[in-house]
Order: sequence, then structure tokens, then C-alpha cells
Amino acid sequence: MRPERAPLQVDVAPAAVREDPPYAGIPSAHVAASGCRFVGTTGDELHLAYRGERFAVATTTSPITLTLGEGGRLSSIVFSIFGWDLDAGMPDDGVPLHAQEPLGFADVYDPFSDVALSWETKPTFRVAAPTIAGPSFIGPRPTLTPRCDAVGLTMHEFPERPRPPVPATWSELIEDTGLSATVTGPAVAMLPKGVRVATYGSSGARTEVVYRKEGFWRGWVARQSLRASPAEVRVGRLSGRHVSPRRLKGFKCPSPIILYLRKAGDHFPVAAIGVVRAHAHVSFQEDREGYRVLAGEQRTKSSDPGTFVVEETFELVVEGTATAQCSSD
Repeated sequence: MRPERAPLQVDVAPAAVREDPPYAGIPSAHVAASGCRFVGTTGDELHLAYRGERFAVATTTSPITLTLGEGGRLSSIVFSIFGWDLDAGMPDDGVPLHAQEPLGFADVYDPFSDVALSWETKPTFRVAAPTIAGPSFIGPRPTLTPRCDAVGLTMHEFPERPRPPVPATWSELIEDTGLSATVTGPAVAMLPKGVRVATYGSSGARTEVVYRKEGFWRGWVARQSLRASPAEVRVGRLSGRHVSPRRLKGFKCPSPIILYLRKAGDHFPVAAIGVVRAHAHVSFQEDREGYRVLAGEQRTKSSDPGTFVVEETFELVVEGTATAQCSSD
């Protein structure tokens, strides 16, 4: 005998009724978030969460809307994939952010826009400097609180900070060398032995340098740590990750159906996370307890690439009765 159905629970906000099609009359696990809002496309993975626990990883070429949480609230993400419209929670650092302008970590490092930046919202929104091979920060990785428009989902080329108005010469570091933000300030980062740097003049025993490594490292080093070197020109480029798509056998349904999240092994869903639009392709895996379980990996046709991989501890399900009119495609 099937147990009595428990009411749906949602991540943060009470289940709401969406008025805009195709959500009309459909309960949603919408997360109430009120911080920075980012809209755009990304080649990075999207990590989706329910009550702080990751339930799926997705990639999509369609625009997404990420709204950061404030006051301890979970961040939310809204996007479409495979004809599904999803509105779910996202944990801190659930998708990388990218610089939209020079950020100045520790006043010495401006990452390129194609460098992934981790972020957190607790206790406040902050982004952290990346860990890269070669140069490194002295002490803990620096963080900063940028303006909302200083970072984003999309890689975006932007001009570097103005360099000193003098011709550059090229030098090589003969030892691991401390990099300071000012001519008299303490070292905040280390540049490794053997790298080539552009030099822009000296003040006393210090020389101003710029080093290009996943961004611009600029500051002051000890002049005695340098020796002359031929110029070396490096060209950076923006890049993103792509997924090779394929199509699985599935079904199309004449009307929108609610998409639920369920703990693996449980009888009933814990939240409604969106809808499958009418006539959208969907791959079912099995039928159990009155619900049809979606395949753990869904991919779409090549003209709309993307992936959606569900964690083993969760399932995506639809009500079996809602699929009665669905046909194989």
C-alpha cells in the first residue's frame, strides 16, 4: 500500500503560482534572492542545489539568469534547456563568474575575463582570486567585493589598466621575487624565477614591472632580481568549454508537464523545479510509484547543445498520469 502523499517542500520560499505561460497554475520551488543579478550565456557548468545539496550539473548555450542570495538566502538560477524551463537554487560558486573590467586583487593582479572566479554570498558577496600555476599570493588568497557589473557570466574583453607612459624593456627574473603594489610597500605576491617581465623604469632599488599570466600582474620588484632579456610577445584569447551533444530516444507530450525533484529511493517529490514545455523532447528512464523517472543524463539535438546530469542521490520525475498522452519521437 502506498504511503500517504506528503506536501511538497521548497528550498527557501513557499511554493508560488507562476502567472506567466507556460507556468500558469504550476507550483514552483522559486528561491527568493535579492542580490546581484547576472543575465547572459556561459560555457561553464551550472551546479544546481536543493537545500544546499547539489542535485544536478548542467551546461547550456541558452541565456541564464543568476540572482545572488542575500541575508543567508540561497542564490537562484533560471534557465531553459531541452524545452524545460527551470527555476532552482544554486550554491555559492555554483557557476564561475568572469571579470568584466580590471579587478585589482591585492592591487597587483587583474585576471583575464576567461579566468574562472569563485564566489560566495555568506556573509556577503565576495569573489576570490584564482589559484594558477606560477605566480602566487603571499598568505591567504585575496578576495574583494566588486560592483555587480564588474563581474558576469559571460567572458568579455576589456582594456587593461593604463601602463606607465615610458617605453617598456624586457627582463628576466633571476630568482623568486616578491611583488609589491607600491614602490615602498610590502610584497603581496611572488613571481617565479625565470619568467620574463616588461619593465617600466626604476625608483631607487625598485623597478616597476608587468607580467602576463592568466591576467596582468603589475607592481614593483627588487631591481637586483632582474637581468636583461629579449622581448617576448604572448597573445591571449578567450575560450569556453563545449559539450559534444547527442540525442537519446524519448517522448514528446502535447501539454506542459511539471518537473519535480525527488530524493533517490523516496516515494514523493520534495520540490517542483520547473516544467517540460509542450512538444519538447524528454527521455524517460523508468516508471515507479506513479511517477516517471527521467533519464539521469539528458542531451538534446546538435542545434541546441547542452547536458543535464543528475546526481545519484536525486531523481527528476513527472507524474505518470501527466504523460498518458505523450508519444515516442
